[in-house]
Amino acid sequence: MQERDIASAVACSQSHINALNDRPAANADDNRSDSTDVAYYYQVVIRPVMEYASPVWHSNLTKGQTKTLEDVQRRAVQIINGNIPYEEACRLLNILPLADRRLELCRTLFQQIMRDDTHVLHHLLPPKCDTQLTGRLRSPRTYPTVYAGTSHFKNSFILHGLNKFQ
Repeated sequence: MQERDIASAVACSQSHINALNDRPAANADDNRSDSTDVAYYYQVVIRPVMEYASPVWHSNLTKGQTKTLEDVQRRAVQIINGNIPYEEACRLLNILPLADRRLELCRTLFQQIMRDDTHVLHHLLPPKCDTQLTGRLRSPRTYPTVYAGTSHFKNSFILHGLNKFQ
């Protein structure tokens, strides 16, 4: 994902988060239901902006880009739950860190591609290994290891999936 794409997703998400911050204060009785509603709003409206097509670009993110995206969620969680430590607030809201969530989305999509021969991306996979040969191995792989000459190709979605999720 390009730096400008990250900046655009962050700017859009932050404008929604600023709207959360500007909402009227809730009564003490409604505080828990209000934080639940706001957490739901975050999960349904804001987070999808930051995760759009993430299985494709997740493996190419730099540490700085990952931190930038995580900081947006950190800010939203702080608005929802106050000054509770981030990890505890995520646990209370049942929200995974964005990096973990993107990795899970990648795993799910890659496994769908591997299982379904009619999947539109299935043709990008290399030919399957011979099961008579790999069946005798301790860790059989369905697809062969593919070596890449460039880091950009090595971090592509299909190669990342072949190396991490089979």
